[in-house]
Amino acid sequence: MNQENETFNLIKHKASMYVVLLILFFVFDFLLNQNKHGGFFKEIEFSKHRLIYTAAFILLAASNLIYHYLRLKKRKEKIPSNESEEYYLLLVKEFNRYERYVQLSEKKLDILKEISPIIVTFVFLQGLIEKMISITIQMEFGEILGFVIVLFYVYLYMEAWHTFKLDTRYLLKYKDMILECEEKEKQRKKMAN
Repeated sequence: MNQENETFNLIKHKASMYVVLLILFFVFDFLLNQNKHGGFFKEIEFSKHRLIYTAAFILLAASNLIYHYLRLKKRKEKIPSNESEEYYLLLVKEFNRYERYVQLSEKKLDILKEISPIIVTFVFLQGLIEKMISITIQMEFGEILGFVIVLFYVYLYMEAWHTFKLDTRYLLKYKDMILECEEKEKQRKKMAN
């Protein structure tokens, strides 16, 4: 697979994560701008600083995409011909690399699944869900903090899940290529005998 296709696949797999995060971000922005009461909110005036946390969100999404793009670009090596021994060794190297990536992503997902009950309990204790479905949208600072924690958790989980999905896809691709290369080698040995 060439680099343009890999970059396109990376963006395609991460796009759904960014859409969900964008929706959550705009809900967060809406909730912050509805809070016009309380001394703390009058001092900070979140609506005046909208540009700062909008830039922080865009920076977070862009840095994630750039990290994964650079990870793809870093591993680019000169690909030898399909018939050489170096080609097989390169495939094995890529397979091992993605196997490590998949194992790391599985560990991240397991950790995030373990802390999800804590996050859900925190959200219920803050009364965040009740506030979101009630008529008044005014929220206390602790409830907004709870929403920020939920937003960050969703970001971490989606990032780990999408990375796991993408790395698993490449792992299977390299496994198939290794099997194909081994099959060609067996056929070549049969022809030689």
